[in-house]
Amino acid sequence: WAILPVAYVLGGVLHFGFRVYMHEVALVLAIAALLPFLAVKAFKKVARPSLSMTIYFLIAYLVIHLTISEIACKREGLGGMGNILRVYMYALWPLIFAVLFFRYGSTSHIKHVLLAMYIVSLVRVTLGILTSEYPNLLLRIPLIDYFPSAILTAGMDLRYSALLLSSIALCYVSISKSLIVRVLNTGLLGFSAYFLLIGGGRISLVAFFGTLMIWTFVQRRFIALSAVAIALLALVTILNTDSSLIYRIDDFRIRRTLSVLVFKSPT
Repeated sequence: WAILPVAYVLGGVLHFGFRVYMHEVALVLAIAALLPFLAVKAFKKVARPSLSMTIYFLIAYLVIHLTISEIACKREGLGGMGNILRVYMYALWPLIFAVLFFRYGSTSHIKHVLLAMYIVSLVRVTLGILTSEYPNLLLRIPLIDYFPSAILTAGMDLRYSALLLSSIALCYVSISKSLIVRVLNTGLLGFSAYFLLIGGGRISLVAFFGTLMIWTFVQRRFIALSAVAIALLALVTILNTDSSLIYRIDDFRIRRTLSVLVFKSPT
């Protein structure tokens, strides 16, 4: 199972005449590796409480919804049935993985997997920074025709990769016993916020602040929660008092990101 979270953080696509995303490949490989063990009943279930039926109901709902959408698409002759399937798979694959991992997955190597996710996310963010400065940069791994996500989006991938990096940094702030590691990862959150700005993702900025506030609340770090809330409130107040401040910023992507915090402007 370890390949799947790392592949998801890595991102990118393989071209076989059509696009295949890395997490899709990893999910197929994980299931393929599990099937022989299940066939010979050599794989023992991990002792855990029963998984909530809500997960199974949600999977069933999505499958039914997907089926109806595909039938409607075919009847209306619109095409793009593969694209519809891919959109639904964004919701389905984590649920499928969750069921299999909950029943058969072990957490014994989770520290190594988290470290691999950390390294891969740093690489992905670095590529995003490079492509934001050099939009025509092309990186492709031949034979398998692999293209990193950052290469395909000319810097816009930072709206995703920086969000992933900030989440992993929060994990290390939570679990590390080293003060240096916690301080470095706390500082990395600030860099992640800046990378999100130049990524141009409006919802990503909301998700970043939302994640910070939920994390500080769950961790009972109420001083940090207050600081994040005050900083966000101050930023929103300043931008809504004088929204023309945004237009003084040279980078269009930063203006686009901050625009989500402006409520009074008709545009």
